[in-house]
Amino acid sequence: MKNKKFKKAKDHFLKGLNCFQQNMYIEAEYFFRKSLSIIPDAEAALTNLSSTLIQLNKNLDAKKIATRVIELNISNQVAWSNLGTSLKNLGQYEQALASFDKAISLNPDNAKVWVNRGNTLKKLGQYEQALASFDKAISLNPELADVWFNRGNTLKDIGRFTLAEASYREAIRLDPEYLIAHSHLLFSLLYVDKLSAQEVLAEAKRFGLKVSEKAIPKFTSWRALGGPEKLRIGFVSGDFRAHSVGYFVEGLLKQLDQNQFEIFAFPTSAVIDELTHRIKPFFTEWSPIYGMSDQAAATLIHQKGIHVLIDLSVHTANNRLAVFSYKPAPVQVSWLGLPMTTGVPEIDYVIGDPHALPKHFENQFTEAIWRLPEIYLCLTTPALQVEVGPLPSARNKYITFGSFNNLSKMNDKVVEVWSNILKALPNSRLVLKAKQLSDSNICLEVQNRFKRHGVSDDRLIFKNVLNARADHLDAYNSIDIALDTLFYPGVTTSAEALWMGVPVLSLEGNNFLSCTAKSIAENVELKDWVASDVKDYVNKAVQFASDIDGLTHLRSTLRERVLRSPLFDTPRFANNFGEALWGMWNQCPQIKSND
Repeated sequence: MKNKKFKKAKDHFLKGLNCFQQNMYIEAEYFFRKSLSIIPDAEAALTNLSSTLIQLNKNLDAKKIATRVIELNISNQVAWSNLGTSLKNLGQYEQALASFDKAISLNPDNAKVWVNRGNTLKKLGQYEQALASFDKAISLNPELADVWFNRGNTLKDIGRFTLAEASYREAIRLDPEYLIAHSHLLFSLLYVDKLSAQEVLAEAKRFGLKVSEKAIPKFTSWRALGGPEKLRIGFVSGDFRAHSVGYFVEGLLKQLDQNQFEIFAFPTSAVIDELTHRIKPFFTEWSPIYGMSDQAAATLIHQKGIHVLIDLSVHTANNRLAVFSYKPAPVQVSWLGLPMTTGVPEIDYVIGDPHALPKHFENQFTEAIWRLPEIYLCLTTPALQVEVGPLPSARNKYITFGSFNNLSKMNDKVVEVWSNILKALPNSRLVLKAKQLSDSNICLEVQNRFKRHGVSDDRLIFKNVLNARADHLDAYNSIDIALDTLFYPGVTTSAEALWMGVPVLSLEGNNFLSCTAKSIAENVELKDWVASDVKDYVNKAVQFASDIDGLTHLRSTLRERVLRSPLFDTPRFANNFGEALWGMWNQCPQIKSND
């Protein structure tokens, strides 16, 4: 009887292992739990269950199970590693680091644990130490694609783009099917004005061909292809939270006409916060697809009868572009997450506007362009009582420039141009606010980059990222003029600056990404704040900084102006967006063939 019981538990366990190895994590959890229902303290089943739960983003459960394994066997390295991973995913980085260090003490030759340790150090803002952990992992196993990918992410974050690109390409060489590494490579290429638009397009097409070839079989028929009274709109995103995407999409979701649309959410991440709870009621259904294979996620979306499926990530973190390659909806659209092509042939449209996506940019996309009439995005007005303060130069007697963009965007050309501005206005200061500035080594590196252009340390003011959005917005009260980054301008930071009465000086670009700044400026009637080239950018900075009366007037009137503009008018934007959705649907060839 005992042997029969053991055999049944082992059969369930082996089925769970097989499912885990095939990335069928939902099924793996089922079989591991079946095995444990027979032998509750089976160490191997518990260990593998904790690994599975991590893949399913059930981190609280994974933490609990890993802790139980450690109670059974304090020397179980996998359990310590799983505990560390679950803690990292829960944002408990110091405890996670301690768990990884314990796992390393049990087996210092496990490269994957060093990778996890490096990722945790990166989350703690300790970038150089993170790189040291990745280098240790490479010394142990240079054939591990994951370490090269994560090393590339860290190098990108601290602006070492050439090394980042090399790391991503090595990850792809080692594992040609490593799609997220290819996505991050495409993302990183946007930070420097190195490749032409056609070269970026060619790289995106290579990615798109790869995911399309894997997505077999594709859906070729869909539910309700006739003339629906309501369109079923699906949004796929890992950023239904306090994130740039969340800030832009919240107002749209609230304002979309419920008589015309049913809205479905397909979250790709388990992270939830206050914004998540605010927007959830706007959705007809909330169907997470994290932990699901691409084919399973595509099947779920197809079963919901979605008419128009919208990707909100493009090549940013937690994207599921491979799901779109199965063509689970008859009309598929890319919007918001990153202004560039996906390269995925099954995505029909990218949403832009006349300013950010003029006709001569159309050859930079695999998708067709659908232009909204005014602007392609709209920031939800912050529901925070953050007042616009007086012009800082009135009390400081000098101009304070500022950039709250991710430090990755501050490439060498940006440093050179900003240095020229600071040298042209000897009493001016520059405030930089970015997550990377929590690392003292990064601060020193930034100072040295400006020193090479003749700018002393006392001209730079560093601010760390503040968790509370109200504090973040209030920080704009410390600057007179926001300097936009070149080639990869800000979007959320620019809209927030304008709402706080701070004008943004930008540079006109030569692709969708770099022209988002022009679109914002045109729509808030500040087109004079867009420079035609870097020389004009410097001249405009000096000119505007010398007009204190003009800056004072803008400070007192800008919020009211932008709130009336298309950049913040969510009902107006939702109407334009809704008309676009119906327009795309009515042009769907599958509908026409069914008429």
